[in-house]
Amino acid sequence: MSFIPGFVGGGSGVSAGRVEFSLDVNETVEVGHVLSSFSGGTYGILRKASSATNQVIGICSDSADRSQTVGVVQHGTTIVKMDSAPASTDNGKSVYLSTTNGIASLTAPSSSGHNVIHLGYLIDADGVSTTPQIIVSIHHIVRLG
Repeated sequence: MSFIPGFVGGGSGVSAGRVEFSLDVNETVEVGHVLSSFSGGTYGILRKASSATNQVIGICSDSADRSQTVGVVQHGTTIVKMDSAPASTDNGKSVYLSTTNGIASLTAPSSSGHNVIHLGYLIDADGVSTTPQIIVSIHHIVRLG
C-alpha cells in the first residue's frame, strides 16, 4: 500500500504548510504519538511506532480508541509526545523516535536492533510540557547492528 499525502484514508489536506491525512488505528493513541503503518491489524492499519522497525508514517493529530480514525501529520508543525519535558534551551535540537513505542526523545536510540529515525526539530519547549511542537521532518538515518 502506498501512503501518499492527499490520496489515502478518509480525509486529507494541506493547511498552513501542514500535510495531513486520516487512517484507522489498531490501538488507543493520543495527540502527539508517533505512528507507523503495518498489515494484519484487526482494527486498523496504524499503531504506535517502534524503533525496532522502520515504519514511521507520521505524528498523530487526534486521540482515538482502536478502530477509530485519526489524522496523521507528515509535514509542517505539530505536537509530539516526548519522554520528558525538554528545556527552552533545547529548542532547535533534533527530535528522534524513542525506544518507547510512540514516544519522541532528544536522544537517538544507541543499542543494537533499533533504528535511528529523525522526526523533526523542537520549536516551543518550555521545560514543563512533555508535548511541545516540532517542525516535522521524518527520515530514517540508520539501523543499528
